[in-house]
Amino acid sequence: MPISPRKSRLLRRASPLFAAAVAALTFSGCHTGSMRSIIPYLDLSEAPRASFLREAVLVTDWERLLPRSTVLGGRVILATATTPAEWEEMRATLSPIRLQPDLSTGSVLLIASCAGTPVSGEWPITTRSVRLVRGYALVTTEFVGGTYLSDNTVLAEILVVPGMIAPLIVEIGGERYFPPLEPGSRVASEEPPPPLLER
Repeated sequence: MPISPRKSRLLRRASPLFAAAVAALTFSGCHTGSMRSIIPYLDLSEAPRASFLREAVLVTDWERLLPRSTVLGGRVILATATTPAEWEEMRATLSPIRLQPDLSTGSVLLIASCAGTPVSGEWPITTRSVRLVRGYALVTTEFVGGTYLSDNTVLAEILVVPGMIAPLIVEIGGERYFPPLEPGSRVASEEPPPPLLER
């Protein structure tokens, strides 16, 4: 989608220090809840599409968002908010946003491009579908290829997903990423887990 004049003005003012931050910090996933059983990829991929709300935003305070983020494939980051406090913290790092999520029934997902400003004028991130199994999600997103200005701009999509506890798998252009879960949780897998070794 084309970038509006308002967002273009914001882009010109934005100057997050993505490259330096990546070199300096380690990323971790942020969400609540734990997964008590493995959900196979096949179950997620065949689940019906869930409804979600979406809004394109500019990340205006990258350094503040960074500790709550997970890098997916080098050019895309992921962050979640599951409580009002987490949402307020996330929202404070973004350009003004219209969405008002009800976190009693779902959670918020931020997917952002750190590639810079696309020369084509297209928004770099487009989420195609979200599929849920027992509250855990398979998120399918496209990253727009092409030429980007290396200006440290971070453009994002905010998704409000009713019923979502956490994203288990994020697919970006056919590549699958498994965001880290909380300690003690188990990540979704296409294969059954290997048997435990006897001591």
